[in-house]
Amino acid sequence: MFSSCAEKFFEYALELLRKSGHTDAAEPEFTNHSAKQFIYLDCAKNISLSQKQRNLLLLFDNVSRLFTVKNIAVFSINLLTSKSERSLSAYNIHSLIQSVVDDQATICLFKHDDEIIFSFAGYGLNCILSNWYFNEDEIFEKLDIANMTIKDNREYFFDFVCIFARAYYFPSNAPTFYELLPIDSFSHLKDGITHEEIEEFLIEQKFSIVKEYGNDYVEYNTLSPENSVDNEYEFDLLLKEAENLQISFSEDENLSEQTTPVEDDLSEIPPEIFDNPELLLNYIEKLSDKTNTVL
Repeated sequence: MFSSCAEKFFEYALELLRKSGHTDAAEPEFTNHSAKQFIYLDCAKNISLSQKQRNLLLLFDNVSRLFTVKNIAVFSINLLTSKSERSLSAYNIHSLIQSVVDDQATICLFKHDDEIIFSFAGYGLNCILSNWYFNEDEIFEKLDIANMTIKDNREYFFDFVCIFARAYYFPSNAPTFYELLPIDSFSHLKDGITHEEIEEFLIEQKFSIVKEYGNDYVEYNTLSPENSVDNEYEFDLLLKEAENLQISFSEDENLSEQTTPVEDDLSEIPPEIFDNPELLLNYIEKLSDKTNTVL
């Protein structure tokens, strides 16, 4: 449990990163600055904030710049928001921080009550969040410097992102609609599963990750319309296939019903016809004409 008080969180965060091999810094570059002090005094840029950005300054304090490595600045920050808004607040605050610093990238450790979250921004990425962690054991193995590339700044940063980022930020790893459906779904279409039921199931699966995270769900803001269109196209194709299968099942059933009388006729062929090839040939021709008329 991360139970250290907000004013001492920088000590814990620096020690955590020092033990995992990311720095040998004994002291942070600065500690526990207010949001306004950080934005207006610590950052060299001339900044003009919007009202929305100024409102963010009320949502965090105790900003500490722990160290800078490979032109990547690492911060610890205390969040002042409610639990239902903490992830979105972390996202917005880190996006603001990345826009005002001169570093290529930034890594923030946010504390909220007894939990912490990592966030990453830079090298063309908007803010990426990790899950919330309740104790050190959950993250220490991931945080080990042995998991990171240390020869290249960019790779070092992206190793961090790949290890900690929430899985839904990487849509290429998301399952297709075909993978979401149970393996025997189409076989049940014959038994009365409707097009609407399949659609409802797919939509539920598609948004299950949102339900899982609840208020902590924060979508990456450049996930775009293009991915959405691709998903919708795949979705339509799958539902079309289901519709075609339903039609196919229906045709099979109709064909079965229509051929039953023919089978009955064959069973009633008089035995003497089989003894006369000419009669048998005439009978087969008549039967063929009858079958073609029915179909």
